[in-house]
Amino acid sequence: MPPLGYMGNILEVDLTSGEIRTSELTRELADRWIGGTGLGAHLLAQEPATATADPLSPENTLIFGTGPFTGTAVPLSNRFGVCARSPLTGVFGEAECGGHWANNLKQAGYDLLVLRGKAPKPVYLWAHDDGVEIRDAGHIWG
Repeated sequence: MPPLGYMGNILEVDLTSGEIRTSELTRELADRWIGGTGLGAHLLAQEPATATADPLSPENTLIFGTGPFTGTAVPLSNRFGVCARSPLTGVFGEAECGGHWANNLKQAGYDLLVLRGKAPKPVYLWAHDDGVEIRDAGHIWG
């Protein structure tokens, strides 16, 4: 059973290899590191390459995280956090964002999206009822 307020899934995408996998968001992790930014900060600290990576390099992991109220009627619950090594400071950075994206990630069955690596060409993620795909974005690239 997923932690209360969460879907219980972390979507991990390696853009370099094209590997997509889902890992479990445990109750222990969700209770200790509350919300998208808390979970994102913890997961980012577990990424050994990110600690010394150039912030603009493919080794800088990018984590998008939602909280337990995302997708509910609670005011401002449409927020999500983005965590990575900051190009401005060279250390941990985070941003809070709003809109429909956080709700869409939750409705797709995920609490966090972890992006690693760099795709060899422009791509986008396509989430649908049967899973998640990395698709060629050449037809929409400027």
